[in-house]
Amino acid sequence: MDIWKEIFEKVRKTPFIDTHEHLSEESDRLSISPEKDSWISMMGPYFSDDLISAGLDEQGRAKLLDTELSLHERWAVVEPLWGAVRNTAYAKALEFSVKELYGIDEISFSTIDQIQEKYLEFRKEGFYKEAFSSRYAHIESCQVNSLDGAPFRESEQPELLMQDLSIVPMFAREEVVLGLSIEKFSEPANISVQSIDDWYKVIDWYFVQYGEKAVAVKSQNAYNRDLDYDPVAKESAAPLFLKRIKKEEMSEEEMKALENHLFGYTVGKATEYNLPVKLHTGYFAGFNGMPMARVARNPGDMSNLCMNFPNTRFVFMHMTYPYESELLALTKHHRGAVADMCWAWIIDPVAAQNFLKRYLVTAPLNKILTFGGDHSYVECTIGHAAIARRGIARALTELVQEEWFTLEEALAVVEPIMCGNAKEIFHID
Repeated sequence: MDIWKEIFEKVRKTPFIDTHEHLSEESDRLSISPEKDSWISMMGPYFSDDLISAGLDEQGRAKLLDTELSLHERWAVVEPLWGAVRNTAYAKALEFSVKELYGIDEISFSTIDQIQEKYLEFRKEGFYKEAFSSRYAHIESCQVNSLDGAPFRESEQPELLMQDLSIVPMFAREEVVLGLSIEKFSEPANISVQSIDDWYKVIDWYFVQYGEKAVAVKSQNAYNRDLDYDPVAKESAAPLFLKRIKKEEMSEEEMKALENHLFGYTVGKATEYNLPVKLHTGYFAGFNGMPMARVARNPGDMSNLCMNFPNTRFVFMHMTYPYESELLALTKHHRGAVADMCWAWIIDPVAAQNFLKRYLVTAPLNKILTFGGDHSYVECTIGHAAIARRGIARALTELVQEEWFTLEEALAVVEPIMCGNAKEIFHID
């Protein structure tokens, strides 16, 4: 009996619920002039970070991202370092997407024009669904954290591109929330904010408007501070909020106390609406700017969150890499902790495979989510999903070979970890 073949076939046929993307609307992609829309832009997110790590300077990266330059000018930035980064999962996922979508086996100087031709040919009405339905993606729906500046985006394809409600503007200091000031954030609610009670009303308004439409709330505030949102009483926070709206100087301790209080209020509203709270944890996107000491504190802070908000379901994203062992302990111990492997398969696919294998013999089966692409380009999800499917199948095959699972038990967990858990956790019919 070929255990690998049987398990991989089951994994291949089972759809993913994709729990994390940053996709724009299809119409936004189609509105870009073909002269300025190049497949090489797909190298911008993530892959260009590996190029910087390999030695590319920031001037070179700027050329790579410059849509005014020709395809050949932009490729000239990549080519000298292509051999140094082609081994990474960021590059392998991109190559796999190109092969699956366009039938082109490799990315090289000799193929870049052909890839561009196929890229523009594929980019037509309905191409999001076509990409998601490809044999290796096989994505039933995805959950989008919009980065266009609005806390929630009404999707043109709401059953395909489900949406998170961004809560960062509700509690974080203005300079870290994409320019959303108190005035700009409260404007849609038509509420004049003069006190913390008025700000509560603004937060409430967003939940009334979007709480029933959102699948979760999302915060990436871990890029800017620790996750130690210790409870702060309203009596202490109210005068601090007045200082903020009056634009008076505030100490770091005062700003943090205010953020902690507003985070608690916002999480309370999410819990009231039965919305899971997605938190960025672990590894940072970008380059030359990850404070590892702070990232290392994430797991302890996450544990405190589970204890301070015992009725909230926290979805800890990105496998908390490189602290996935601590995430494993959290999900085993805390009822409200859910492990999400979004992005992890192309950060460190071997660690992701090992984490899933360890998780399945350690923590409850219903608290693991195994795929989210974390991409801005729908085409990139295909290669990422292919890597994830192989990793899932390998992890299960090894568990059978090592006699932790029978083959029947391994096959039985495929549907829950790839789509069933997500449907239950995010209340997807």
